[in-house]
Parts: sequence; C-alpha cells; structure tokens
Amino acid sequence: MRTIRYRRVVVGGQTIRRRIDVSDDKLDFPILHDLKAEGATDYFALPIKNSFGSNYMATFVSDRVGGFSEKEISDLTRVSQRFSLLADLRNQRRIASNILAAYLGSKTGSKVLAGQIRRGTGEEITAVLWSSDLRGFTERSDRYSGAQVITLLNALFDAQAKAIADHGGEILKFIGDGLLSIFPIESPDLISAAAKNALAAAVQAVEAAKALSSDSEPELEIIVALHVGTAFYGNIGAADRLDFTVIGPAVNLVSRIEAVGKALNVPIIVSDDFARSYGKPLHPLGRHLLRGLATPHELYAPVLPPSARSSLAKAQNESSERSSTLRDFR
Repeated sequence: MRTIRYRRVVVGGQTIRRRIDVSDDKLDFPILHDLKAEGATDYFALPIKNSFGSNYMATFVSDRVGGFSEKEISDLTRVSQRFSLLADLRNQRRIASNILAAYLGSKTGSKVLAGQIRRGTGEEITAVLWSSDLRGFTERSDRYSGAQVITLLNALFDAQAKAIADHGGEILKFIGDGLLSIFPIESPDLISAAAKNALAAAVQAVEAAKALSSDSEPELEIIVALHVGTAFYGNIGAADRLDFTVIGPAVNLVSRIEAVGKALNVPIIVSDDFARSYGKPLHPLGRHLLRGLATPHELYAPVLPPSARSSLAKAQNESSERSSTLRDFR
C-alpha cells in the first residue's frame, strides 16, 4: 500500500488528503491507521516538481481537532514547492558523492567533494601500501577477446576490492591488470593492526583470485606487495586534469617489491618495514637490491595456514637456501 500511495503522488502527480478522525473504513492506507493510533487527525501528501523531470513527495500530519484549515492547506501547498530547490541540491550532492566514491574511493571521494581540488594540495600520510598484479596477464590477453579480458579483470578486481574493503583499505587506482591501495594508519598505536588487516586482505585476495580459475585455464595468480611508509596523498597532474593519489619513495618501493615477488614466484611479499610493524613471524626471503634504489631491503613472505601454504612452499624452500645472499633486482 505504501507503493500505491507513493506511485499516486510521485508518479501520478496526485494530491492526497485524508481526514483521519473518521471511521476506519475510510482509511485506505496502512500508515493512516498507525497515525490515528498516535492521535493524528489529518493527513496531506502532495507532489513537488524537481529539476530531474519527476516528483518528490511532501507529507504533512496534524493532530489538531478538525485537522488542517483550507488556508493552511493552501499555505502548505505554496511553501512546499520551494522545497524542490533544497531537495535538488541534496539529490545532486548524493549523486556526486556516489560517483566520486565509485571512481576515487569513499575516503578520497569525500575529500574531493569537500573542495580539496587544487593541484599540489594534500597531506603526508602513513599507511600500509598495497601493490598487486596478475601473473601471465599479457599471455592471457593475447589469447582472449576484448570482452573476455574485461570480464576477467572485473572479476579479479571485485575479488581484491572485497578483501581490501573488508579489512579497512581503499583502492586508489587500477593500473592495467594491477591496483594500488592504502590502509591508512591514523595513529602510531594502530600500525600493527593496519599491517595485520592488510596481510589478511592479501591472503583473502590471493585465495579469491584462485577460486576464479577454470579447469580449462591456468590458475589465476596475483602478486601482492605490502609496505609500511609515508606518502604524499593529494592532487597531482596537469592544470586541467588531476589525479588524487599517493606518491613518494614508499610508493616506488612497494612497486619494486611487487616485481621481486614475481621473480621469486611468491604470491605475497612484504618489506622489512612492514615486517617490523606486523610484529609476528614471517618467512625471510633474503636481502635484495631493488631497481632504482641504492639501499638493499630484507623481504619476507607470510607464514600461511596449512590450507594456503601449497602455493608458497616451493618458493619458500628455495628462498631458505639463499636467505643470506644479496640478490640484485636492478
């Protein structure tokens, strides 16, 4: 019955008035019985035109004996038409908010909506940085049609996005078959929790990607690299085309670590800074010189539960033999 009332007013453009202080058989909408039980005497609903070409609905209720006077009905009708401007503004803001959240993420979108749109403006944040990529994507995309590639990437990004969102992270951008994400650290005492959440998300994402595999195709394997560091979080770009993202040495580092993960064939690889923040045992993968970086880094892989260990076993056995060796990935 609510749908009927709504359609009559919003879709049909009708005005509805019901005197509630009458016999029950005149009350043709369930809400009128509820209002009567609360002492209401008069109900008035009318359509309000909006700039999108449809109607809003405004409703008024009186509990005065005798209900609304005819002058009050006239005044309410006239005043209600002015509500459309406020309703339109709220509707447009909600649309803008939803669009920005879809394209930029909820946290980043809200910053842009709040007016943080000047090039070069932003803030330094501490976060767990996530960089991930799909192994063998070039070979697959060479065999797949364009529609198949898009379907694959959508499913793969859905799997990662759910894991990231479930654990408090936010995707900043999709880069080909990979993505960049952050798990913001609001205060120093939350570093360990953020690291644990990011690693749990990585494990969930790796397993979710595998679950998308079919019997006729090689297993879908993603590489997730994690690092804890500081980065500039804000607007960069050209004068008339901006991107709200994170940049800085920490972002460069996590992308280099991801490349090492591919070379070592480990699905999840983390930095020494992440290891210190995480504070629990991790499997050492040795010291590595990373492309473009002067300082070598100790890298680690998670100690996974038995159900998820098989994909790491070979790589971890090999890495144990070279854990004291400096490997050059420059």
